[in-house]
Amino acid sequence: MEAILNNLIKAVGWSIFHSLWQGAVVYALLLLTLSLLPKRSARLKHNMAYAAMCITFVGFCITLFSLFKLPAPSAPVGVNTQNLSITDIAALTHISEGLHQQAEKLTLQDCCFSFVCLPQGIKSY
Repeated sequence: MEAILNNLIKAVGWSIFHSLWQGAVVYALLLLTLSLLPKRSARLKHNMAYAAMCITFVGFCITLFSLFKLPAPSAPVGVNTQNLSITDIAALTHISEGLHQQAEKLTLQDCCFSFVCLPQGIKSY
């Protein structure tokens, strides 16, 4: 049971992470489409925005189900830290720090995109 919950938590976390860039792509396509069709009715624009939200949700669900795997019954859970040497632990720490820095960069880029690009797109409509 613990292995299933662990895999589910990892899958949900990565799905949320991937839904950020997937949503940004869908929103950019929506802005492009709306800029090409400026004289359309508010109802059509609303329906297109709603469809974009639904596409983002479907993308999240597809990512979640593609990442979630049921563990094999005989698979060990976790990492046995008793057999790891100091160099192994240092290497794992170095890798995790690099991943953390990449996540910070992506978050910063997402914030910049949100504060700079999105208000400009909203003002044009």
